[in-house]
Amino acid sequence: MNANKPLVNCVVGISVSEATDLESLGFDRLDLNRAIVRLSELFLSAGARIAFGHDWRPGGVMEAVATLAVKYAEFPRVQNGSISVRNCPIINRVAFPDIPFLKRDCPSTEENEDSPSSMARLLRGIVDSKQSRKPENGERTKALSLMRQELSRLCDIRICFGGNAVNFEGRIPGVLEEALGSIENNKLLLVGSIFGGVSKMIVDCVDRDYINEGISSPKFSKEIERLRIWARNRVKILSREEERRLWYSVSTEEYSELVLRAAVKYWQSRHA
Repeated sequence: MNANKPLVNCVVGISVSEATDLESLGFDRLDLNRAIVRLSELFLSAGARIAFGHDWRPGGVMEAVATLAVKYAEFPRVQNGSISVRNCPIINRVAFPDIPFLKRDCPSTEENEDSPSSMARLLRGIVDSKQSRKPENGERTKALSLMRQELSRLCDIRICFGGNAVNFEGRIPGVLEEALGSIENNKLLLVGSIFGGVSKMIVDCVDRDYINEGISSPKFSKEIERLRIWARNRVKILSREEERRLWYSVSTEEYSELVLRAAVKYWQSRHA
């Protein structure tokens, strides 16, 4: 294993959304975005690929992540000299009927190599952006679940923080559904309560100090029970002290470093 890039071939999914209690915890959306960028930088520099399940917004956090990908990633070329999308450092999936921005921006890029410069053209070989499978009935809730299931299969590690448990689109909150998808696919799940929301609820289920007394949320009772079962049987990567720091840290830098440490230990154990 490359000591400088210990996460080569590892796909890391980042699940995040703004929780209703974010400001009460002393943070705002800019703090959330900075945390996404910092995590992305740490993982890209370690050789990992980053996966997101939401659409691109020009000038937003995804653009900052793409800039980091250009800095850290190596882009293998196929025989004809073009860049392969197979190993793009960023994976972007959107749910039907959304069309990925990078497809809308330059729909003819694949056919017309002389087309004007565009965001899509500039990011070829950097971002693998696609629409996930369309459900048979076209239902949006099902489409979101299909997108999240695809990401759960693609990702080796899932990182969750924040998560809106009140105003969400889909059957259950996206952060919760992606966390459960990782569990069902036997992938590593790393969660912190730093930005509150759904991730705080998951931490309460995982922390054994909470398991006996439990937490109540009739709205997600089935999901909470699945988390409790997983919590009792999960593989532990960090020490008890490190885990608790990860779960309850109020420092984005400490949280990011602990997440990276756990990811590297996990990936090395699988490829020893």
